[in-house]
Amino acid sequence: MSVSVLMPVYNTEPEYLSQAIESILSQTYSDFELLIYDDASVREDTLSTLDRYAEKDPRIRIIHGRKNAGVAVARNTLIAEAKNRLCAFLDSDDIAKPFRLERQVEFFESHPDFGICGGWFHRFPSDTTIAPPARPGFMDFLRENCLGNSTVMFDRELYAKFGLRFNENLPICEDYDIYTRAVRYMKIANLQEVLVEYRERPDSLSHADMGALSEADSIIHKDMMDFLTEDESLRGGISELLAEMAPGKRPSFFTRLRRCFRKSHHHRS
Repeated sequence: MSVSVLMPVYNTEPEYLSQAIESILSQTYSDFELLIYDDASVREDTLSTLDRYAEKDPRIRIIHGRKNAGVAVARNTLIAEAKNRLCAFLDSDDIAKPFRLERQVEFFESHPDFGICGGWFHRFPSDTTIAPPARPGFMDFLRENCLGNSTVMFDRELYAKFGLRFNENLPICEDYDIYTRAVRYMKIANLQEVLVEYRERPDSLSHADMGALSEADSIIHKDMMDFLTEDESLRGGISELLAEMAPGKRPSFFTRLRRCFRKSHHHRS
């Protein structure tokens, strides 16, 4: 089974970008294309690094965006341009374990009824391992994102069948959003081993704007609850509680959800 590895790039440090690309070129599973979308980088050393690797290996294909449009647009473009049914994400500053593709292809070969396969990932330099559940379901995703995006391999035909695209109106948490929708239609698995080294950077979007993070969480959770319930009073209560989120804070969603259910029960009784 051939794999398309999808990598969005925007002004990535050449050292980090080289490590990410090399981690794919050194995979034990060699039947892949590495499709890179450059989101209109302005750093010359980023662009020269991409050119150097494109000349080095014919499996590398680079698409240059005309203007900086954001990571959701980059991911959607990569999916549309991929040649293969199985696609795998890797962000341009993360590092895939050498066996990553091999393990996931083996999983899909033995579990053709699954649509997404992720795995554990190790954060550095904090030296912490994130171990999401083996078979996350809808309620698991209601609580938190159960997929590390750089560990994800997915069935592109299933994405197309259910109209799954990254929300280009979300500047952050676009990965969490699409997986909360994917879990409604397909089985999801996480291999119980570390597949990717995830680089922690203080300038990443999730660290830079907690207000945007809280707003994206609110939008995603509201959509999930709209899908889950037809109870108008419950849906209205959830919307009100999510709107109360103070910028810079991420209170427990389940604490707020319990309050919603109590309010809904009171209104019905």
